[in-house]
Amino acid sequence: MRIELFSLRRTSAETELVRESCKALFDKLDNETSAHIISTTEVDRNPRKLTQAFEYSISGDDSLDGYIFLNATDTKDSSSFVDLFTPLMKLLEEAMECSVPFVADGKKLVKHVNVASFNCEGTELKGYCFYAIGKKFFVLPSFEGVEGISFEDFVTSAFKNGDAALENSLAKFPQGTVLFENSTLTYLKPKGRVKHFIFSFIPAKGDSAFEVIRKLVVILALGAFITGAVLLLNFYVFMPMGNQSVITEIQNIAYDATEDEVIVLATNDEGEVVEIKKTTNKNWKGLKKVNDEIVAWIKIDGTKIDYPVLEHIGDTPEDQFYLYRNYKKDYSDFGSIFVDYRCYEKSIGSKNLILHGHNMGSDDSMFGQLMNYARADGRTQGNTKFYKTSPTVTLDTPQGKDDYIIFAVMKIDVSNDLENIFDYLKADFDSDARFMNFIYNIKIRSYLDVNVPINENDSLLTLSTCSYETDNMRTIVVARKVRENEDIKPYINTVEKSSPVNVASSSFHLEHAANNTPWYDGKGKLQGDETVEYMSQSKMFTVQFLDANGKVISTQLILEGRDAKAPKENPRKASDGTYYYVFKGWDSVYLDVTKDLTIKPIFTKKKIDKPTQPTTTMPTTAPIETEAPYIEPETEAPEITEAPVTVAPTTLPPQTQAPTTQAPITEAPTTLAPVTVAPLPTEATEATEAPYTEAESTQ
Repeated sequence: MRIELFSLRRTSAETELVRESCKALFDKLDNETSAHIISTTEVDRNPRKLTQAFEYSISGDDSLDGYIFLNATDTKDSSSFVDLFTPLMKLLEEAMECSVPFVADGKKLVKHVNVASFNCEGTELKGYCFYAIGKKFFVLPSFEGVEGISFEDFVTSAFKNGDAALENSLAKFPQGTVLFENSTLTYLKPKGRVKHFIFSFIPAKGDSAFEVIRKLVVILALGAFITGAVLLLNFYVFMPMGNQSVITEIQNIAYDATEDEVIVLATNDEGEVVEIKKTTNKNWKGLKKVNDEIVAWIKIDGTKIDYPVLEHIGDTPEDQFYLYRNYKKDYSDFGSIFVDYRCYEKSIGSKNLILHGHNMGSDDSMFGQLMNYARADGRTQGNTKFYKTSPTVTLDTPQGKDDYIIFAVMKIDVSNDLENIFDYLKADFDSDARFMNFIYNIKIRSYLDVNVPINENDSLLTLSTCSYETDNMRTIVVARKVRENEDIKPYINTVEKSSPVNVASSSFHLEHAANNTPWYDGKGKLQGDETVEYMSQSKMFTVQFLDANGKVISTQLILEGRDAKAPKENPRKASDGTYYYVFKGWDSVYLDVTKDLTIKPIFTKKKIDKPTQPTTTMPTTAPIETEAPYIEPETEAPEITEAPVTVAPTTLPPQTQAPTTQAPITEAPTTLAPVTVAPLPTEATEATEAPYTEAESTQ
């Protein structure tokens, strides 16, 4: 039987074993079986590559009688066989026209190649055999784990068992095929496929280096995919759900109330203080019980904006308490809607009340839907349709409810390196002229042109959120408080798109004098300076910290007037053998930075103490003794132990040392210099040193 041998590269060890055993294996098969190996082919253990290799082989030589596949399967069930040979089986069945159905006994039947299994000596793994296109196929399991038999004997025995099993199968099915109903999907019913699939990605003993790398890459890629999926789910699903749960809780408290009437004092256009009746439908007692810093409730119909407004006294540009805290004061990526610190003097009564909120792209919550006022058809432009559905903002406070009509939407880049940035964060104004010029600068920068009348007696509400056209872009919606008994419906229908400008080339005073401010309905002749302020731009400075060798260990970009931070770990300087160095500090002050700085470390130099021989100790009344010089012995001698030196007190007679006996030394004797002791005062008794001895000293 002319056979081609396929060696499947499952592990490097198995592949190398096949190469080394080829001659012995061929001779054994020739001598003990009907198989005669004509050629061998090495191929990766991959279904596609195996099928390609078989196609190439049969196209070059169709005279072969059969094929043996070594190291092909590695599972106790048939799953590894099915996974590896399904493409090849389909190819064979197509060549045999098995896919052409026919009807027998009223059933629609199709042919499938019949696969038989057989036992293999030395292992629990099965081998498989089948007959197709007039050729015999023998699929042998992995030799790894086979015990008590050589590789040549294993293959020979397995071939014999497979050949016998195939002959029995052909006795039943001479064509090598069996009939199945058309619904049958596979010629075998593998078990454990899921388990095999999982372990096909886990590095195992015996895997080649390439296979281990492949599996690790798959694991890393799968880990990255799972991590990304979890993060996306957390950002787009779990976090919004958690935030909405918290918001719903406070909304239930807020709306658990009946409408109440509130009387407040206000100043009319003539400057007179009058009483105004307002209504509120919020449960302010319940809200204040939850958090006393809830000062208002904002709502925009047609959007998700329906939130409490918080105000934390003590906020600064660097520290805004509710930027990343909810109304419970718990950390939250969503933060809260909060009052700008510039409004704290008059709070919600500021001429221009400024509120901040995050733009949460995950679910358009918080101030996310403010973006819709300047976004249409996928680009930045005024959205008149959205404006008409949500033209007003309602602000409810303990002092009553007020409506505001939106008249402008701006986008301003507040990047520190830009100049002439319009300062829209102005809460109060020192003159009517400055206030009206502020309004003029808002309108010329707006993407919407709404003919809402405005004058110096009006109040504003500014809503600001982050925008992501650039790193520091802001989207700002500005509204004017609705006047008492004012009908705003005619204004809403006047909305049009507008082309904004970044820098004003005129002013309200000049434009009003030229009759170019039809929206102004004030008295005119405004008093005071109308100069509009621009945001002050802080300079950035570079601060570098160096190590002892002059290498940069930290580079920081610091805003003017801010503090740099020293590296967490202090730099070190190596000892030079004589001195060691202790870090003392830095050579420059890095607080309140006003220029570029290169900061070097300062070290204190300390001398290294050399190790010395033990010295004789004296009473406190005696002078300090001098250390005896140590003479290195010329030849190596046994280790010796110095007996302790006993010093007599000054009032007693000289102390007698216990006699000691030195053991004889067979090698060169050790010569030691005597210890010289400084003389005692006249009334003190001289101390003597005990001689060295190998024997234990006695006192």
